[in-house]
Amino acid sequence: PLRLREGGAWALELAEPVAPVAQYVRSSVVFNAAAALVATALVLAIVAALGTRLVGRPAARLAAKARRVGEGDLSGPLAVDLRDEFGDVAAELNVMCDRLAEAEHAVATETAARLVTLEQLRHADRLRTVGQLASGVAHELGTPLNVVLGRAGMIGAAPANTVEVTSNARVIAEQARRMAGIIRRLLDFARASAPHVAPADLHEL
Repeated sequence: PLRLREGGAWALELAEPVAPVAQYVRSSVVFNAAAALVATALVLAIVAALGTRLVGRPAARLAAKARRVGEGDLSGPLAVDLRDEFGDVAAELNVMCDRLAEAEHAVATETAARLVTLEQLRHADRLRTVGQLASGVAHELGTPLNVVLGRAGMIGAAPANTVEVTSNARVIAEQARRMAGIIRRLLDFARASAPHVAPADLHEL
């Protein structure tokens, strides 16, 4: 109610329609909800991208490298340009692969050396066996050669020989003595002997 000087009954009424306000509230709610959904989707996309870049790819590379190591492939260092736990694990994995490669190379070298040594031992055993056989053969040939040498001397010393017979007997005796010397040296080589210690000139050696 208004009381004016002129008198009379007056009143002031202020009115506002509710429908536009309700429409504004509804549109505000819808906009805010849509903005929240868009922001959530954007954040999830950013988190997924960062997770893939910072976690997914390094983890996949580590898993692939671990599978290769399990299959025996130690080549190719793992490149992870991160200064975090994944980078530390990748560096340690590379160091482990280098050490395994060195150990594998050492084992291969040692195995090759052992095979060479084994072959040398087998060859030495064969030579020892051949030496024993040669020693036995030489011992068995010694007596017949002495007989041949003696008979050649008897033939060469006979007074009724011709020059040709005497010459042939001399050749037989020379060759028999040569064979006997070879057999004697072979027996000396095959016979086990103690080492002989004596002064020696190092310059001459």
